[in-house]
Amino acid sequence: MDAQKVGKVCYSKASITLVAGVSCFLIYVLACIVSPVSWSPDCSKIAILVTLPFEEKEAPDKFAIFTYDIATGERVLLDEVEKNGVLSAPSWSPDGKWIAYYRVEPNLPRETVSSSGADPNVSQTPPASAVEGTAQVRGPEPTAERLFSEENMMLPPALFEIAKEKLDKEEKERNFFDVKLMLVKPDGTGRKVLQVMKWGGNEDVRVALIYMRPEWSQDCKRLFYVRPGHAENLAYVCSIDIATGKMCAHLLSSAVAFAVSPDGNWVVSLSEAGKAGSEKALLTVARTDGNFHKYFRLDINLSLVDEAGTVTWFPDSKHLLIGAKEKLRIMAADTGSIEEYRDPNASAIAYPVFSATGNTLYYLAVREVNEPNSPKMSISFKSMNIKDKATKTVFALSDVPDMDMDSNKGGVFSISPNGKTVLMRGIVKDENGNEKSVLFFWDGKSRKVVETDSWLKKPLYGTDPVVINLRGVEYYSQRQFDQALLDFNKAVQIEPNYVDALYNRGLVYYHQSKYDQTLSDCNQVLAIDPQYAKAYYVRALAYSATKRCQFAISDLVKGIEIGRQRLGERHPDVLWAINHLAWMQATSPTDELRDGKKAVELATEACDLTDWNNPDFVDTLAAAFAETGDFESAIKWQSKAIQLSSERRSTSQGSSEDRLKLYQSRKPFREATD
Repeated sequence: MDAQKVGKVCYSKASITLVAGVSCFLIYVLACIVSPVSWSPDCSKIAILVTLPFEEKEAPDKFAIFTYDIATGERVLLDEVEKNGVLSAPSWSPDGKWIAYYRVEPNLPRETVSSSGADPNVSQTPPASAVEGTAQVRGPEPTAERLFSEENMMLPPALFEIAKEKLDKEEKERNFFDVKLMLVKPDGTGRKVLQVMKWGGNEDVRVALIYMRPEWSQDCKRLFYVRPGHAENLAYVCSIDIATGKMCAHLLSSAVAFAVSPDGNWVVSLSEAGKAGSEKALLTVARTDGNFHKYFRLDINLSLVDEAGTVTWFPDSKHLLIGAKEKLRIMAADTGSIEEYRDPNASAIAYPVFSATGNTLYYLAVREVNEPNSPKMSISFKSMNIKDKATKTVFALSDVPDMDMDSNKGGVFSISPNGKTVLMRGIVKDENGNEKSVLFFWDGKSRKVVETDSWLKKPLYGTDPVVINLRGVEYYSQRQFDQALLDFNKAVQIEPNYVDALYNRGLVYYHQSKYDQTLSDCNQVLAIDPQYAKAYYVRALAYSATKRCQFAISDLVKGIEIGRQRLGERHPDVLWAINHLAWMQATSPTDELRDGKKAVELATEACDLTDWNNPDFVDTLAAAFAETGDFESAIKWQSKAIQLSSERRSTSQGSSEDRLKLYQSRKPFREATD
């Protein structure tokens, strides 16, 4: 990953949605990389837009918005649209009560605007009662507002009139469609249409919604949004009063990205000045009350600006922060004077975000590495004190995937406002070469990887416990235990006596060292179906982990007997159980539990059933012979096990070489007692 490009899939690639010929793959990239996440106020969750993996087709089959709990892995579906519909990036309100976004219904008429056909599943209460939490009364959906229906709060007013006049001349030749400004609670309830707006533009403007989102005022009383104006991609930024529904237009710009000051009195947008690729940028600043409106031309190449041309307000609502590759620019909003800041230890800096208190600035610092057998660059999460500009490294990002930025498959970072978590969205290839959308979370202690493509698979929306359980098995195979547990819990909730889901949940609990829960689920499985062999095996593991080895051996004996009949002696689980019982009877530190003769019989059977090619089973046979005192056979088979594989048992069992030395000194192997 080139240090120049770590900031983002570059601005020109984000802007490609505003030209003709948007591919389905690019839509997938926009939704699963470029579309920004929104953090909950306590930074424990994110709201995120996802779509299905691309195929050779005209449009994705589905878009959906979720909340995702970073600690538990729990996710909540907030809204979804089918093929040809569009959802935007979400925006979490500062008080944590609402999430706002844009929604375009599938297959809406383009030439006319309809106020009928309201979604019966969407609550359409008046905005005031909804926000205040009063009783919801279903009413008619708001009628789509024409472009420039907002009250003009722009200076000079002539801009507003010129744009309106231009639109009137082009209206008969233009396509229009409805865009709903939506609110939903983070638990997925209370979804409502705040306003229906008429947008002008072609299909590519609809696609641009994917990386756009509304913005909240800090007091949560107003919601700011953007509306494309005419064919030259001219847009204007507006706001709606949540309580009264009053709408105002504040700023006219060629950019669809904007930022609202913390005090809600200023709005700003950053766009290219002139043709694409220009080394100049146009910064438009306006007061929301209409008393100030000014343009500043800046010497900035927007292809190097973080977040596709957006800017960040300082907590004082008087200064702006613009990140551009190797330096940060701090600009006075009223005068345009600029102060620059560089990190002397970084070749590039990106993704600046202010802390909730406003005293600290967080950012990512990139340093190029010219050392053999090392990554080409290192990325550190750093903080800067606003007052004295002192910096420190919060933590370094480990195992950052090497994204292919030049093929539109890069990664986009996001920093939590509390300064504890760094998130990256990206598209990576699995071991089979298939591309998938992935979230990477770093907290300074560990890295968490979450795949999002499976969120939109049908089991998520179905109520069939079988398909939900199957997807849990898929998560389990990927060692995503938190995700698997969610599905197994849901399957059991739907069908409490579903033994496969109960067994699978018990297995997940075992991997999470929750042995009491493992025993509880296995007991429930065996109460329902006493012939469920695998439940005996997993319960034996839990008994062994809690030093109740006699119970473990009894379960293995019973489970093997049933498994031979129901699963077959060559079933992998039955073979595992046979070998594990042989190992316990050969190596237990408790004299009464060891039975060398029986261990040899079992281990020989396991080896014979696997054509003597499984090094673990051969290793067990060697330990069994050592227990009987036949050290010549123990040495023979231990040497064979080492020859078959370089894989070792767990450290609690010691290495194969250590056991060989033990047998050569005519001593049997014993499991540790702790």
